[in-house]
Amino acid sequence: MEWPPERTELFPEDADNPAEREALQIVVDFEAVQARLAEFSIDDGTRAALRVFAELADVSGFVSRLREDWRALDPSEVAEDEKGCALVYAAFSELFSQFPHWDFSPRWLNALTSAWLELIAAGVPADWLLGAANRMLDRSLALAFGDQPGGARRSVDLVRAVNKVVLFLCAILGEAAAGYRESLHVHAEEFDERSGLPNLRQAIAVLDKAVTEGKPGEHVAVVVLRIEVGPVLLRMPAALSRRLLRQMVGRVHRALRPRDTLYLGAEWELVVVLPALANAPHVTLAMTRLLHLFDAAFPILGREYRLTPVAGAALFPEGGRDAETLLQGARLALHEAQRNGERSEIFRPEMDHSAARYAAIEQGFLQALRDDRLELYLQPQVDASTGACMHAEALLRWQHAAGETVAPQFIVEIAEEAGVSPQFSRWLVTRAARTLAEFALEGIPLRLSINLTANDLRDEELPDMIEQALTIWNVPADRLTLELTESAMISDEQHSLGILYRLRDLGCRLAVDDFGTGYSSMAYLRQLPLNELKIDQLFVRRMDESPQDREIVRSMIQLAQGLRLEVVAEGVETKGTWTLLSEYGCQRVQGYYFSKPIAVTDFVRWWHERRGELVRPAD
Repeated sequence: MEWPPERTELFPEDADNPAEREALQIVVDFEAVQARLAEFSIDDGTRAALRVFAELADVSGFVSRLREDWRALDPSEVAEDEKGCALVYAAFSELFSQFPHWDFSPRWLNALTSAWLELIAAGVPADWLLGAANRMLDRSLALAFGDQPGGARRSVDLVRAVNKVVLFLCAILGEAAAGYRESLHVHAEEFDERSGLPNLRQAIAVLDKAVTEGKPGEHVAVVVLRIEVGPVLLRMPAALSRRLLRQMVGRVHRALRPRDTLYLGAEWELVVVLPALANAPHVTLAMTRLLHLFDAAFPILGREYRLTPVAGAALFPEGGRDAETLLQGARLALHEAQRNGERSEIFRPEMDHSAARYAAIEQGFLQALRDDRLELYLQPQVDASTGACMHAEALLRWQHAAGETVAPQFIVEIAEEAGVSPQFSRWLVTRAARTLAEFALEGIPLRLSINLTANDLRDEELPDMIEQALTIWNVPADRLTLELTESAMISDEQHSLGILYRLRDLGCRLAVDDFGTGYSSMAYLRQLPLNELKIDQLFVRRMDESPQDREIVRSMIQLAQGLRLEVVAEGVETKGTWTLLSEYGCQRVQGYYFSKPIAVTDFVRWWHERRGELVRPAD
């Protein structure tokens, strides 16, 4: 055996094994052990005395009697649990049953130290263990010589030998315990506790090394794979989340080449370093293979969990010449894939410009939110039979400093990614309540619709926040309609239902928006406390020309009528479409035929000009 031996992995990681233990590397300093041996003079004479002691111990039944003596110590008050106690008993029994073979060799010392550290890892204090070992070795003299004639006279050398062993073991094992604590500290700095994976700091070091040591003609890539965190993961208990993460890590790890390495980046984000790729297309193949790993569910405790991954990659040198730049490029590619609804992307230089533009817009939006420079534009919804306008939809408008009008959906995305969704929703609800209060002063008995997101339905404080805004502005709750998409309502069905019923009890009206473009489940329509169903413009715009669209819209209206829901159709651009919808029984219509979205002051003027009259076509 080489001296010193390889460092020992005490608890090998098995990510798919529920009984797995933390991977922790402990380095035994055998040079220090040799120095200790010399310090305590455990020479050939001492070893010979110990061999005699071993023979006497064997004759005297030392091991079985010592085991009974050990059990009398009862460590149940210091071990974590019954299993920990059993581990302590077993380890000490094994330790002393091997006493005749104590040869102080590197192999023996390594086994001893590993067993000792496993006891400490089980939760038994090191000081208590050292004291117990000391008492047991002292007791061993009486057990070994008690039944031997003249044992006391012949035991002086053996007593000295055993005492040296006691001191030696206490010193070595004390150092091992201190080393264990230091290793825990180092491990915490370099490894993620939940996944057992090395962290991003190590990923950057390995990636830099791969770039520096790469051979000409070989490619180095880094892949960032991120799991979409939905309500299921957000509400999952910590223990179950850890098991799911470990199982995911195990599945990915087994799919990698021996030379590839896996790390944990942010939460639910894996980083894979792929060195020595033969050509650039191999990174595309690697990403495809990684994504396919998630096609199968992850079974845990009798249930199956499905995870949705998105991946981004960057190649050296095209995507950067150092680890941090490559990692940044991979994350930009991942972000681009998410924005485009793709599963994966490879970094391209133009993504840097896109990211810079996105960052500028984000900063501008955050400043506009703080300075209250966002605006609501209103689009009328008119009675399909009379043309009277008693309802409008509030649509977000914001113009970036560069003069660019930013799409509402993009603004919502920025708010979510910047972590300001609650503040943005509060601004939206408060501005809508203030607008309704201003309408009341103008003598306009209008209802107003605003759009909420799936994130809003995860906010337990949403109903209280809406109630507070309506109270401050003295607005009846039934004047405010909350529109949500089908997917938002069922993204976390049970939790969403609770929020929706609280909003309904508050008195607000609830509408399902863009009906027909999502899940369109009859079951959820029956369960949700809805007042309105809004037909998406995708089906409305072509009703004049498409018999299929006409039939789809007619069926939707009949369905809503059967469920006693009011029907709103958006995307009305011709008088013919308006007429058809009215004939089908649609209650309200909305679209450019009546008016495009306009500023609040323009809407007030528009409404007063048409008061008491049928709405005329827009100019």
